Amino acid sequence: NVKFSFFSTKSSLNFLFSNGQNLGFPNIRPYEIWDGKPLGHVFKGNPLEEVELFMRVAPQSLREVMAIAEADVGEKVRCLIGDAFLGCFLGDLAQELGVPWVSCWTSGIHSLTIHVYTDVIKEQFGTHGFEGIGEETLEFIPGLSKIRIQDIPDGVLSQGNDSILSHMLGQMGRVLTQATATYISCCEEMDTILIQDLRSKFSNVFPVGPMALVVAPPKGPDNHNCLSWLDKQSANSVVYVGFGSAATPNPVELVALAEALEASGLKFLWSLKDHLKVHLPKGFLENNKENGLI
Repeated sequence: NVKFSFFSTKSSLNFLFSNGQNLGFPNIRPYEIWDGKPLGHVFKGNPLEEVELFMRVAPQSLREVMAIAEADVGEKVRCLIGDAFLGCFLGDLAQELGVPWVSCWTSGIHSLTIHVYTDVIKEQFGTHGFEGIGEETLEFIPGLSKIRIQDIPDGVLSQGNDSILSHMLGQMGRVLTQATATYISCCEEMDTILIQDLRSKFSNVFPVGPMALVVAPPKGPDNHNCLSWLDKQSANSVVYVGFGSAATPNPVELVALAEALEASGLKFLWSLKDHLKVHLPKGFLENNKENGLI
């Protein structure tokens, strides 16, 4: 008889709990926390802007809404389960409440390992960016011996990077060792060395992926006729373009991507939200109605 309070921003909840659904689980109740966007604020196109606004208010907003959830349910929170990205304050909150903290990392074990080793990488290569060392490899990190410096995430080697995102990722790599457990979207048989290394540092590590294979595909209707359209195409002939529900290219990038697809002459299936279609080049939809499906 476990009850789950699901905390997220309004836009996220609207997407996940559309039509009053509860993700198929009657014991999950959504609660809205503030996204940090001031009234009348206009975003400038920097994808990190939303992250930074949210992170400035998230700790206090979560505490306030959590109190509301506890009053609704009539019980105190007994465990915190959250994105590892938020570990910079979820760990402190769990300790404050005296409850277990389970961290979740869905972006793959390689990137997580990079963040765990951020301080070591900086000691080895300094903090002046990739210039002159881009081809150097991370041979001193178990499982990452073939990864080049120029392949690691932005901000790891940047000196004076004061963005909230950069600070959070670095801090996350340090505090995850305090989590009661961590589950990662990866496959143990494919990432054995990386998993063994993290298990030597973390309390409990659970590989639960790849997520795309663990979670069953939705069984809803194919309103856009994607499957019937794909059935008419030759094998290995279609380019699929999709950035998920969180990462959205800015208008300039959308135009560049559209122009590249059109210039390639390839068949394509593009998962794009309706409100973003206004940014596509003039005539793109009409010119490509036979070649692609959006």
